[in-house]
Amino acid sequence: MDQKGFSLVELNMCLCIIAILSAVSFPGFNAFQESTHFKQEIRQLYGNLHKGKIEAIKNNSYVVFKLTSNGYSMFVDNGDGGGIRGDWEQQGGEKLLINHRYENEVTMPTTTFSASRGRFSPTSSVKPGRIVLKSGSGKQQEIVLSTAGRIRVSRI
Repeated sequence: MDQKGFSLVELNMCLCIIAILSAVSFPGFNAFQESTHFKQEIRQLYGNLHKGKIEAIKNNSYVVFKLTSNGYSMFVDNGDGGGIRGDWEQQGGEKLLINHRYENEVTMPTTTFSASRGRFSPTSSVKPGRIVLKSGSGKQQEIVLSTAGRIRVSRI
């Protein structure tokens, strides 16, 4: 009699091998996932700073970014709606560009911007500074802004 298929022992052995491989690879997958989320936050901040620089040139006005340990906001500081142009505060009808909160245990432990804020001018210049982001596992990267408005990401 010719039987086809798998025996119960063979099936159990395959399931045991799959379970062992899953248990071994799970910590590596979590680290990969955390690293991916951290890189996403870095790219998002980098892109939003570029957006702020472009908005300042486009609107011929200041764009202010305010940093906190768990996020940042950015607005056009042009005095619309009764606000005061260039006062570093969002007032009246000044347009909010971004209000972002970091996710997945990402924080901003330090920055060299005074009062944790900076701004782009219509000429694309900015006071130079650094923004350091830290992942939940302690990995850090910084975004550096130069006087000429150049924005770059560097490892610490």
